[in-house]
Amino acid sequence: MLTESQMSKYFEDLANAISVPLIIYNIPATTHMSIPLSIIDELSHHPNIVATKDSERSDERLQQSLQLWKGRTDFGHFLGWAARSADALLGGSDGLIPSTGNVFPGIYKKMLEAVQAENKELAYEMQQHSDTGGNLYQSGRTLGRACGH
Repeated sequence: MLTESQMSKYFEDLANAISVPLIIYNIPATTHMSIPLSIIDELSHHPNIVATKDSERSDERLQQSLQLWKGRTDFGHFLGWAARSADALLGGSDGLIPSTGNVFPGIYKKMLEAVQAENKELAYEMQQHSDTGGNLYQSGRTLGRACGH
């Protein structure tokens, strides 16, 4: 387990060492730790850190994330938790990167188009399709098995 200061230093050192933009990826299901939103927010002001992808399954964290970053043009928020895709987009997230998007990309394209057209009903209809599709290949499997590993 890393401390908060170790997490912060790691991402700052990495952002300083690379020449391409950095996206901070929070995925507790595989790393067994969560990057605190306060650390991500602090790092979000680094010129080479451009976004976060968050796959943590927490409604509270999602809402807090949207409040922090939905209005930022210099930092993006992307959700990797398919079950809250419509909520994230409707709440101001910059986009989605769910694993089910690899299997059912059309669902997320239609969902994004629905949100852009301010068609909340269609966005939530696409969310239902996403949930059904996700259950087909993820239900009862570990993350590695659901992703084909």
